[in-house]
Amino acid sequence: MKKCLVAVLLLAGCQSNPPDSSVPATAATTAKQVAATAAQVQIEVETKPAQTQGLNAGTPEQQELLARAKVDFMNNDWDQAQGLFEKLATTGPVSGPQVTAMIALAEIYKDKGLDSKASALYMDLLARAPNVAEVQFIAGRYMAENGQTSNAIPAYERAIELDSNYLQAYVELGGLYVKAGREEDANKIFLRYEQRIYAISKVLEDKKADPAEKLEILEILSFVKDDRANQAIMGALGDPAPEVRERAVTLAEEFGIGESQAVIEKLAVEDEDMRVRMAAKAALERVKGASPEGSRPTFVQSPSDLPKP
Repeated sequence: MKKCLVAVLLLAGCQSNPPDSSVPATAATTAKQVAATAAQVQIEVETKPAQTQGLNAGTPEQQELLARAKVDFMNNDWDQAQGLFEKLATTGPVSGPQVTAMIALAEIYKDKGLDSKASALYMDLLARAPNVAEVQFIAGRYMAENGQTSNAIPAYERAIELDSNYLQAYVELGGLYVKAGREEDANKIFLRYEQRIYAISKVLEDKKADPAEKLEILEILSFVKDDRANQAIMGALGDPAPEVRERAVTLAEEFGIGESQAVIEKLAVEDEDMRVRMAAKAALERVKGASPEGSRPTFVQSPSDLPKP
């Protein structure tokens, strides 16, 4: 069974700048280019707990159930985890742990071929937590996978409305627009995707920006595979805040960004912060020898297609 505890992003709460008005409209690719390149975009859906907007942290009982379920899940005790997730899904009130459990439970149902149960659970999620971007995205993806394009599109649109930094929603929505023959909408959503990456990358470049905000942005970028994301992570290796440099090192190593090797080698020797030096030294063995083919694929066909600063 696929180890996917919760297919959601840690995106909520990151208040980056709006898209720069100087970004040229000519940066948009044509719908045919979108159709040709959308398949190259790879969005990382990690096993991270839901951080849901507007939901409380849950009761002590809910938190305990979720913690026990996660342990069983990671120990490959699927049936035990399923039972705990099912109990949590019916244990009120509606909360972050409950929504997390319901998303995880739907994934288990899908893996077991219990599509009717999974579908009913997604609909229940939409009814219980309609204003949570993760819920709209996960439900939209399920509907898209099952050929319900006309229902999936509004869910993706709502996810972006709720959280403008939900980058993978832009990409998948663009693909659905192409499939539905809505070429103009596809052009617009992919341009908005490029603009959003441009905007949050500018925050990373700001030496005076809050390091906590930068860490949130790095988490956002960790879910997309795109040249501009690569460039932003590379830039963060020189950030004044050691915690930002440390996280950037981890991401550069994780995604095999070969161009970062020289910078990481320098950090391993010269960085003033011991944590950064240790992270750089630990990453070097995996970064060294990484081939260009191991680097992240691009969304646009070339860097010249990206918005210009």
